[in-house]
Amino acid sequence: MSTEWQADLAGYPKRPWLKEQSIWAIAVHRFGHYVDRMPDNVYRKVADRCYWLAFRFVETLTGISLPKEAEIGPGLEFTILEIFLFTRMQKLAHVASCAKG
Repeated sequence: MSTEWQADLAGYPKRPWLKEQSIWAIAVHRFGHYVDRMPDNVYRKVADRCYWLAFRFVETLTGISLPKEAEIGPGLEFTILEIFLFTRMQKLAHVASCAKG
């Protein structure tokens, strides 16, 4: 288990899998990083396909998108409310910037 993943889990209550959907996205993100560090062989290709399926499933189910290309340090933790507020702020900022342009 990576130290980043351990730091992520430390911020959540015990057994967060049914209470916090954000942990699903973080787990898939960390799995994607693990896959990218694997040697380039058939196992990596299979693992990459599994990552892609898990990423799409979690993204569709939760609305949280954390692609493996994103560089995120250890200790990532957020709630659904924070995601909702962040998304609303992004949309508002996008509308404001379009109005200026």
